Amino acid sequence: MTTAVALLAPPAAPPAHLGVYRAVFTGPLFRLTRAVEEADVVAVAPAGCLVPGLAARLRAAVGRGCRVVASGPAVGSLAATGVLDGRRVAVRDGQQPFFARRFPRVRVAAGVRFVDDDPVLTAADSRGGLELCLHLVRKDHGAAAAADLSAGLHPLFVQRSCTRRH
Repeated sequence: MTTAVALLAPPAAPPAHLGVYRAVFTGPLFRLTRAVEEADVVAVAPAGCLVPGLAARLRAAVGRGCRVVASGPAVGSLAATGVLDGRRVAVRDGQQPFFARRFPRVRVAAGVRFVDDDPVLTAADSRGGLELCLHLVRKDHGAAAAADLSAGLHPLFVQRSCTRRH
């Protein structure tokens, strides 16, 4: 069974903002699509949700059980759509007070790398984003598939994702 994944990013999104998603959501377990309506997973890049009308499409996707994933600054982009209202989210250390003021309907989880509030999953930073994406692979395709995928990731990518601070 393949999982359809829509990468939601503005046209000028820096490649670094899509690196974790592209590293995990390519290969035989996944099929990339541009259509949110046919996706099983929507992976949100920073500012990727600010297109008019997209908030309603994301809410409809969540309503039908589509998983929505956001990591780092993309959590703020997703919060701006209202999809995170009433949900627990992970945000970068030091950003919790700002995030709580800007999005008072969102419940900030302090001190965690990622939050699985299925069908919405958030990660505080790129390290948490990698862990979150592998967690999602584990949930949907099993521990062996996640371990194989993790082992196949380029070591420099894993090291950079796991040590970089934003």
